[in-house]
Amino acid sequence: MLNYKVQKMSSRLVAITGFIITNFLALMLTPVIVTGQPGSLLRVLVFSDEDGLPVAGANVVLYKIANGEADDAAYVEVTNRDGFSEIRNIETDSYLLKVSFIGFETFEEVLIFESGDREERRVYLTPSVEILDDLVVEGERVLAAGEVGIRRISSEQISRIPTPSPGGDLASYLQTVPGVVTAGDRGGELFIRGGTPDQNLVLVDNLPIIKPFHISNLFSAFSDEAIGSVEMYAGGFPAEYLGNTSSVIDVHLKSGNMREIRANAAISPVIHSLHLEGPIQRDRKSLMVHGRKSDIQRYGETLTGEPVPYEFYDIVGRYTYQGDNISCYATGVYTSDSGLINPERSREQFWSNRVLGGRCLYYDTSLDNIIEFTAGYTGYRSTEGPRGVAERSSDVDQFYVHIDLQRILLNQNINYGFRLNYGVYNSVIDERFTNFDSFRSTQPVARFYISTEMELHENLTVQPGVGTQLSTNRNISFEPRFRLLYLPDGTNRRELSLALGKYNQLVSGIRDERDAGT
Repeated sequence: MLNYKVQKMSSRLVAITGFIITNFLALMLTPVIVTGQPGSLLRVLVFSDEDGLPVAGANVVLYKIANGEADDAAYVEVTNRDGFSEIRNIETDSYLLKVSFIGFETFEEVLIFESGDREERRVYLTPSVEILDDLVVEGERVLAAGEVGIRRISSEQISRIPTPSPGGDLASYLQTVPGVVTAGDRGGELFIRGGTPDQNLVLVDNLPIIKPFHISNLFSAFSDEAIGSVEMYAGGFPAEYLGNTSSVIDVHLKSGNMREIRANAAISPVIHSLHLEGPIQRDRKSLMVHGRKSDIQRYGETLTGEPVPYEFYDIVGRYTYQGDNISCYATGVYTSDSGLINPERSREQFWSNRVLGGRCLYYDTSLDNIIEFTAGYTGYRSTEGPRGVAERSSDVDQFYVHIDLQRILLNQNINYGFRLNYGVYNSVIDERFTNFDSFRSTQPVARFYISTEMELHENLTVQPGVGTQLSTNRNISFEPRFRLLYLPDGTNRRELSLALGKYNQLVSGIRDERDAGT
């Protein structure tokens, strides 16, 4: 179980925290309204015409029109996970807008910009099917490791890793990544680059989840059917991620299909699952629900000759809303695990996660910069003891408000944001030879970060940033971060990447090494 070391808050520090929060909010929420920019602005949202979902990684290019024909590319951007891209400081002229992505037909539209224009386009790309002649492919093998510490994972990659279940799972995939290990085949704990499990920050749609890995180390709360994409930082993570010291696993769930209802079910001797998704309102609202429950406790002895004394299940859901100038997600996750991790000790472990929250991206053209807002709740409970008796238990309840903003300063895009986390921690230890029986504590934590990405040369990109944390029992921390990417020949055949920074973790779990899962 997790027991948290925290101290009681003082009224004086609470007042200081409130003062700083008020000033941070005032700083971030003022001058976001348009104040008259000399250059024009174009915001583009790209969706698939097949299912109505955002297309991440689509190319958005503006070509200047000269003598009635498209000239060289003048502005180039790529859509993010929300299918959103933004081009700023567009000069007055006529342009051809092209939006393209592999497997889709290219979208084209002529746009004419006057000084200070602000335009928004919603683009639906149509899947393309082409018949190719005989094709011979020749090439040299190139090993590209990517930026240091970063691994971007798609649901397709996860589905390719064999598991005992009909589909793929994030936990099984992560164990193929260098530097990620587990303690045996049970326990639900990942050790990444030498860090302990409580030093990993796991996010689902921007909401923290404390222990999403199941008692069987092959499974987590995230199957390939429920995942949209994952970003994993095995170290050197940027200033946006504060509060943990080992790694970041940032999970983005899949939105439900906006065009048609889809459902499937799978059954195996290890686990069975049910997946349902579909539109509530075409191209506007959708729902995705995915649930799984283990069968290994029922059929494990038949398959392996030994009893398998544990079981688990999870339910994951996401409601999606796509408005004219806003995109919102409501996310819910529940997991439950129970059983014997070490059968020789005959002590049963139990833990469950509860996550409920939402995230909105507001990009109205009346705003000079987009606003991202996240709020939610994370709960965690764990017990340990003989079957039916909880000798040790811990409960964690955390509430979150996150605001992420952007600002243009000296023609440089500045990302900054504020996080307010309020945690309530309870623990009971009903054993001999302990110096306390129980404790209860609350701890508010305020965090602020600022970062940017600068292209110093066509082959050299740097990402400096800094974060700070303030709690009721610690001094204000100062955490500089820095990332560098250098491509000597301008391609990914050769690259030099570097990441460094200072990291502070204000809340840490106590783990009894004799029994995993605590």
